[in-house]
Amino acid sequence: MELPPRRAKRVRSIEPESDDESSKVVIVGPPSELERTKKRLEATRAELARTKATLKTTEATLQTTEATLALKTKVVDSFLRPQPVAFEVDGNVACVLMSHVSDVKTRLALAQVGKVWRRASKEVASLPASLDFSRCRGSKCTKEAKVDHVHHVLRINGLDKLTEARFMSLLRVDAGSNDTYRVLLGRHHHKAGRYKEAFKCYESALAAGDHRAEYRLGGCYRYGRGVSKNVVMAVKLFEKGDAKGSSCCQYELGRLYELGESVTKDMFKAVEYWKKAARKDSAPAKEKLASLGHRF
Repeated sequence: MELPPRRAKRVRSIEPESDDESSKVVIVGPPSELERTKKRLEATRAELARTKATLKTTEATLQTTEATLALKTKVVDSFLRPQPVAFEVDGNVACVLMSHVSDVKTRLALAQVGKVWRRASKEVASLPASLDFSRCRGSKCTKEAKVDHVHHVLRINGLDKLTEARFMSLLRVDAGSNDTYRVLLGRHHHKAGRYKEAFKCYESALAAGDHRAEYRLGGCYRYGRGVSKNVVMAVKLFEKGDAKGSSCCQYELGRLYELGESVTKDMFKAVEYWKKAARKDSAPAKEKLASLGHRF
């Protein structure tokens, strides 16, 4: 059963029995929805005005902070900016100073100062103290091992190569052993991939009578490094080294006969060459013979 809708309360006035207007009493009902909405709108407008004022204050503070930061950055940059060199250093003085610089990063930084320092850096070619072999002792500290160490230090420090005079003095090679020096310099170039320069060093060492040059040159001809590939020439050079007792050449000849490169494949000759090399304590030859079950 539906109930009849309620009727809104009506404002009524209670009139006294007398005719005096001032004595009337008016009873007012609760505020309407429209009035409540108007009050909320006024409150929202007041809050928006306060927010706008706060935003303006924040923007003014931000602008002040940005101006201060820009000023500080300008001051700091003026201190950090490289200052121009006030004078040009003499080339001899630059070389002397550069020769006492052992740190590679410092040397490279000095080389960026000017042409004089850059030229001095190239002439001196100073390197880190790690290239000092004064503590190198024992049979493992061979000249070949020193060359490999030089190449390693140059590579990790981003350097290219040494001048020949610097290389000779670094390895402490006497003038009387110039043949050894040429072979080691060729090894230095070979490790860095400069095969043409290495080939020239090996050729000059062979012309001077260094028997180790046959093995180095033979490797160049066999693999075509610094020269056109010519295995026949490699065989001739290895045979010359074998005649002089080079265990490296004997091992390489064994490999050529094993593979049949420019020679008739012959395992008997290969084993014979490896046995000759093993008697001279050649580790690769011993490994080859051991893998084949041969004694040496």
